[in-house]
Amino acid sequence: MTLSYSAQIAFDTVRCGAIAAVALAIGWALGARLPRTRWSAALLLAALLMPALLVSYAYAPVALRLTGQPQLLLAAYSGLLALKLASLAGLTRWLFPPSLPREALYCAGLIEGRSIRERITFLLRAVGAVPCIVLVIAFLLAFGDFESASLLSVKNWPVQLFDAHAGGLELAASLRRVALPVGIELALLGAVFLVGRHAAPQAASILTTRAVPWAFVITGMIAAITAFIPLAIVAFQAARAFTAMTYGVVMWEEIASSLAFAIAGSGLAWILAAIAGSSRAGWVLILPGLLGSLVLSLLLLALFMTRPLQFAYDTPAPLTLALTLLATPIAFLLRWLIRSHQPHEALHLARMAGVRRLLWDLALSRRMAAVGLVFLLAYFELTASALLAPIRFAPVFVRLHNLSHYGQTPILSLMLLAATLAPAALLALTLGLGRLYARRDAR
Repeated sequence: MTLSYSAQIAFDTVRCGAIAAVALAIGWALGARLPRTRWSAALLLAALLMPALLVSYAYAPVALRLTGQPQLLLAAYSGLLALKLASLAGLTRWLFPPSLPREALYCAGLIEGRSIRERITFLLRAVGAVPCIVLVIAFLLAFGDFESASLLSVKNWPVQLFDAHAGGLELAASLRRVALPVGIELALLGAVFLVGRHAAPQAASILTTRAVPWAFVITGMIAAITAFIPLAIVAFQAARAFTAMTYGVVMWEEIASSLAFAIAGSGLAWILAAIAGSSRAGWVLILPGLLGSLVLSLLLLALFMTRPLQFAYDTPAPLTLALTLLATPIAFLLRWLIRSHQPHEALHLARMAGVRRLLWDLALSRRMAAVGLVFLLAYFELTASALLAPIRFAPVFVRLHNLSHYGQTPILSLMLLAATLAPAALLALTLGLGRLYARRDAR
């Protein structure tokens, strides 16, 4: 049974709220008990950085078998989203521990004579605003998901809106349909802004929860389901067509276009995040990227179809601007994280000594890794590319997404694998050259 558009939005609001709550519960518990090692960070990042197109492409045969059972297909899709967003919650809890350790919370529970309201208020102040922020971000990511839902044949409101727009619906009518979901998103963003603004500043706890082995095992299982197993499936299929690379099957021109757009979008997002962090009204620059790629792309499409900007409609400008705005919130968060955890004394001594290797280890490596993360998010963006990319410079994932609807083939798996690994190879080369330069010039 197909729901009407307004009923679909209401249903997706409830469903995505449940997904965000489950993701926060799982990720928050895991992040509190993970050992603080690079392997833990790698497992948490694997699910977040794996492109949705590759994951949905790998699981498309399973979704095809569930086509006749829409409830089961929707449950599987929602579970996959919850596991991916649990990695976001776990990474946030791992990086931003609450200010009070468990011992302090236990001692507070021994105090008698407090009302339920006082206990809840104390607990919320102890935990801080981070869980509320993570809950809303997880909801926004699930609520605006288009890539996975489209390829897995799940009908949510972004898929209905995109299909109607691609089927000939006028832009003005599409924007009117966007009004309700945008209102929901803006209401949640306003609530989070008020919570974060009035929350008391907190310092990270010195005492942390003791790590337990099962948390690492469960995190590894989540990373396997959301990243490693899909990557292995696609790599196994691509191995049968590996010799076809010599015949120019891989779309190198489209990959180059995607890399160019990602470099421009991530670089401008890093600059825009710096401007947002240095001004009181900087949050205004962050809000557009939190609306989701579909809503933002439709708004930019309407903007560039107006007469003053119509000359730039079929140019790289609309997509570059969209990628910049979408990556700015992540860039802002990463810049704040680097700035708050920067070893100022050691960095000052390294600058005085002129030891470039120390400068790389203490400051430059973190900045390069953060810029690389923003670059990957811009590179794997699909919805904005499908709506705003110029005809002569089509990004690779737009063509791959269109071809994926016709089934899986070894050649297509090879192209998808090459498109996925291309930015990783570029980042590895960049970081490797930077580290080599730092070691060679170290004194």
